[in-house]
Amino acid sequence: MDVLLKNFRVKCIIVAIDLEFLALIKQLNIVDKHIKKVNNECIIAECIDRKIVVAQAGVGKAKAEECAKLLHENYSYISGFVSAGLAGALSEQLTIGDIIVGDSITYIEQEEHKIIKFLDTIKIPTIESFNVKYGSIACSDEFINDTKIKQYLMNEYKAICVEMESSGVLNFANKKGTSFLAIKVISDNANEKAIRSIIRSYINACNTLACYLDQIIDNIWN
Repeated sequence: MDVLLKNFRVKCIIVAIDLEFLALIKQLNIVDKHIKKVNNECIIAECIDRKIVVAQAGVGKAKAEECAKLLHENYSYISGFVSAGLAGALSEQLTIGDIIVGDSITYIEQEEHKIIKFLDTIKIPTIESFNVKYGSIACSDEFINDTKIKQYLMNEYKAICVEMESSGVLNFANKKGTSFLAIKVISDNANEKAIRSIIRSYINACNTLACYLDQIIDNIWN
């Protein structure tokens, strides 16, 4: 794949769906000629002046991990990976639009689970205009829209939100010894009204996440 930032130190943001991707490339002012379609789902965009790569991987941890591998093969120096995107709130203390910065990932597959804790020495700058929470993120292979499952995930794993991609990126980052962050935005409450909530809130939620990443990305992994 022909990329312009191959020999530069880059920061890679991996998202799942086009709504998240489009919000980011708009916020970062990435022009069309710097956007490359790799296959039916994977798209890569380069913010040349700021040395940022944004990739749309598709839904699920397997596609997220494959995308991280693809980026690693095409960029010589990756400072770190950010797994970014929409998430469902498990904690009742969260509201739509809250930003979640993960301190651990619990990967859940059927009745088995694995907790991956990660500590990064970076300090994320405080931005008062965003409501930022820190906590554990549950990564599920299934979209969660059931109150009983939501309560189980929160009580059993102490996770504050749930999504579907972060453990795939983290797994690859750990293999390569690369820095990692999971930064999500709450789009729903992971209950029976989740889909309706996402439809109402996804544009604002994606824009909030893109704006937050825009403001912090230059100050991490320097």
